[in-house]
Amino acid sequence: MEAWVNRHVMLAVAHLMIVAKSFGVDSCPMEGFAGDQIKAAFGIPETVDVCCLLPLGYAAEPSKAYGGRFPLEQVFFSNEYGQPLQL
Repeated sequence: MEAWVNRHVMLAVAHLMIVAKSFGVDSCPMEGFAGDQIKAAFGIPETVDVCCLLPLGYAAEPSKAYGGRFPLEQVFFSNEYGQPLQL
């Protein structure tokens, strides 16, 4: 049940991130936090599982320069890996 719930929560989080970005709001899902500390800080009952945090805000500046996208030949293949896709 926990895995099923987490998958569905992440679907909702992904949609929230898309909508936030459409309004110019930046976000970044977080995992690996201390759930007990989050529950204590926000008064969340023990019966509730916190599987993800989603901070929202406005980035001051990009953390690194945008490196562009990989060339198509590097990410798309034909019938098997390494076989070039003919466009």
